[in-house]
Amino acid sequence: MGFKIVKNGVFQEDELTKLLNEQPNDANPLITGTRNLRDNLSDFRAQIAANNCGISLVRSLIAEYSLIYV
Repeated sequence: MGFKIVKNGVFQEDELTKLLNEQPNDANPLITGTRNLRDNLSDFRAQIAANNCGISLVRSLIAEYSLIYV
């Protein structure tokens, strides 16, 4: 199943929390839910911030060396 963690620049905390807290069911009996929701949400936020920083740095390099990007 796919899930957009960020939609239109907004972190989807409520929906992500529901997924992370999901319990075993007939469709997916191996789901056990998260053990530490606060840490998981913080980890997602940190990864998103790191990705955004990387995007910004790559765009700066492209602008400096006059490459065309979309």
